[in-house]
Amino acid sequence: MHNKFLRAKGEMRDCLRKAFIFGVYVGLGCGFASQLQGQTIHYVALSGGNIFPYTNWSEAANTITGAVAASSNGDVILVADGHYLLTAPVVLTNSITLSGTNEACGALVDGQNSVRCFELNHANAVVANLTVQKGYATDYAGGLDIVAGMVTNCTIVSNRVDAARADGGGICLGPWGILTHSRVRYNTVTGSLDTVGGGVSVWGSGGEYGHVYSTEISGNRAYSDSTNSLGGGIFFYEGGLGEALQLENNIAQGAGGGAMLVRGGLLNDSQLIRNEAVTRGGGIAFFEVGGQIVDCDVVSNKAGNVGGGLDYFEGGSASGMYCVSNYAAKGGGAYFSSGGAATNCTFAYNSAQTGGGIYTTNAPATDPGRLHASIVSFNQPDNYFFSSAFSQFLEYCLITPSNAYFNGAGVLIGEPTLLADGSGRLQVGSLGIDQGSSSGAPRREDLLQDYPADANFDGTTLFDIGAFEFSNLRDSDSDGMPDGWVYRYFGQITGVATNDDTDGDSRSNLAEFENNTNPINDLDDGWAWLDGLPLGWRSKYFPTNNLTVQPGDDADNDGMSNLEEAIAGTNPTNEASYFNLSVLKEASGRLLLYWTGAPDRTYHVHGADTLISTNSFNKIHSLPSSPVYRDLEYIPEGGNFFRLSVEY
Repeated sequence: MHNKFLRAKGEMRDCLRKAFIFGVYVGLGCGFASQLQGQTIHYVALSGGNIFPYTNWSEAANTITGAVAASSNGDVILVADGHYLLTAPVVLTNSITLSGTNEACGALVDGQNSVRCFELNHANAVVANLTVQKGYATDYAGGLDIVAGMVTNCTIVSNRVDAARADGGGICLGPWGILTHSRVRYNTVTGSLDTVGGGVSVWGSGGEYGHVYSTEISGNRAYSDSTNSLGGGIFFYEGGLGEALQLENNIAQGAGGGAMLVRGGLLNDSQLIRNEAVTRGGGIAFFEVGGQIVDCDVVSNKAGNVGGGLDYFEGGSASGMYCVSNYAAKGGGAYFSSGGAATNCTFAYNSAQTGGGIYTTNAPATDPGRLHASIVSFNQPDNYFFSSAFSQFLEYCLITPSNAYFNGAGVLIGEPTLLADGSGRLQVGSLGIDQGSSSGAPRREDLLQDYPADANFDGTTLFDIGAFEFSNLRDSDSDGMPDGWVYRYFGQITGVATNDDTDGDSRSNLAEFENNTNPINDLDDGWAWLDGLPLGWRSKYFPTNNLTVQPGDDADNDGMSNLEEAIAGTNPTNEASYFNLSVLKEASGRLLLYWTGAPDRTYHVHGADTLISTNSFNKIHSLPSSPVYRDLEYIPEGGNFFRLSVEY
């Protein structure tokens, strides 16, 4: 790899990112209604009078280079709509803002397939609101070469580089460059050796690196006479930040159809869709220690050989990634060959000839790939292929089927339940909720939710498994009761009315949620307890004399005190409602034990061969009755005598 940006002036190494931001503040805006002190506005229009120094529309320069020559630090150049043909690059080496007059980018700057369009080499140089097209170079940066400065709201289209080692078909972004809110389309690099960055090439140096924000990068190509073309959409080398990017329909003849990260780089909150690599890493490829992707969607990408979604060729890490519907011959979702990590990722609906979800070939001498709190499900024809016990380390993952190579803690065998909208988020009641660990990096489903969220309201707070943390604020029917809370107690999220008093304790379901009480247990009503009985329970069964009821009384004379009836969940005013166990023996020899249960209790069945003492009984079965209680249960034979106990 060649780091051409070492040519940048030494003093620029000290420039700060805030200097770029200040440059935007000075330069952006269509109307430029205000003017800073000492600032001069110069004008460019094909129909202008071309009278130096071009300070009004009637005297506007006919060429952009003419206006640049008339400008000094702090000046602004406004370019009217029109088609401006270049015979040499426009070079900005001071703090000039060069902008089209409307956000539609009607000012077209055209390199005529013969020259590069722009070169920026100043921290506060800004290019805005232009279409940059048909630039050409025989080394790097077909459209724009930005060592330092900013490009914003520009359309960079149909530029190309032809060279043995072509670099940055649309734009080369140096250590102090920023590209933001732009569109990079149909740019190309071609060459006989290694070609990189069909759309954008981002380089780092000395700890500084280029930044790309909120930009669409689509339809770009990286070709070479060999297969060593990297990063059809974007290429990072020794750093670089890409945030909120849309990488779509890019192609690399080698690796990294959407993005290639070499020796670092961070791709955050981005989408990689329908990109293609001829060899490996249809969506993303990591190389030489790799880089990092965070909270990205990797969807419908394709690789001819390995890693339809991701290729962990050498290291690299992903977190909060939704990797779905990708394809490769091996490793439809991801291919691990030397290290690499996926934390809180979801690999689903990917396909391959082998290893539809993940394929690993890490040898014992290398760092094994690591999956933490990730889902690998619904992939075809299989979820995984492990070449050896050393090839993958899984912990707190949700995957099926079981395998002897699963060598970490907390692995669950099963399928998650995902929403049908294709978002990759967990459905209420999914196996993945609160089954991760105390450390993790899923995406927040809702920025206002707790993190990690106790989304099933069971009092245990762990990260979820998969790309998204289920929100404890999710309320599908907007009734004020979160889905997770409703599901915990009712086993469903529909048909539960806010105004109903399910347990009859004088509090509505909504009031129970608001007061953090149990809506199906009349012993947990949030009211003060009086003489060992909750007030709501008293009001439910004794509406006329609730304050005089005593715990030890037996109001219905069935042999059970009021307190015992309350714990058992039976009716203290009905002698036919009492805690009772019946046993029937089937012809097969199985015993059928049945009793009337109540919600949110736990029932224990004990068995004994003799009745010498209470110590003769051993617990043979426990049956939680929440969220839906059961009236009967089959119990295997455990002795000649049985005892039933209830726990609240």
